[in-house]
Amino acid sequence: MLKKLSAQKLEEIVEAAITEFAHKGREKASMKEIASASGVSVGVLYNYYENKDALYNAALEKCFENLKKVISINTHEAGSITGLFSRLVDTVYSYADEHSDYLQLYFSLTQGTEEEASLLAGKFEALSAAEYTQFIEKLQSEGKIRTDIEPQTLAYLFDCLLAMLQFAAVVPYYKKHREAYLQKAGTGMEALKQQVLSFLASAVGEAK
Repeated sequence: MLKKLSAQKLEEIVEAAITEFAHKGREKASMKEIASASGVSVGVLYNYYENKDALYNAALEKCFENLKKVISINTHEAGSITGLFSRLVDTVYSYADEHSDYLQLYFSLTQGTEEEASLLAGKFEALSAAEYTQFIEKLQSEGKIRTDIEPQTLAYLFDCLLAMLQFAAVVPYYKKHREAYLQKAGTGMEALKQQVLSFLASAVGEAK
């Protein structure tokens, strides 16, 4: 009789899958490597996940759930648009240290097929768009930021700035992209964050 895996072991499998998919992509990722990294046999792995696509979807779901919690916590605790941005950037930087594979997997979806792009937009970007738009609507109704730009547009621009710093902290290409522009200026990630915050406050008309 097959021994049922513990919740902790199943968690380890998904974490191993996130790492494998983040570094090798969906097609090149190996079920054998995932099984080895999580300390189970390939046969046991297939008893819980019908195929690689099923495990890939489980890995994505774990990433989405974690990122969803981050967004919800930050939007409910922040009192200003720069406050929210600062909290989210700090979370991204912390994620880059502790869960870089999550962000790398997320980034791989932005470069993937139309199907993968639709999955990302539908499950995660739609969530962040709704959270940010609602938060901006609240600030506009309270007279804390400019109201001549629709909240959906401000939410989109806000997220684009956040994505820029997110990728600059995690993705090798965007790290080099940042260096190409800022190396001579000696601008580190924290200094960049502060300058972007200043830019954002001015752009949305946030009172100092």
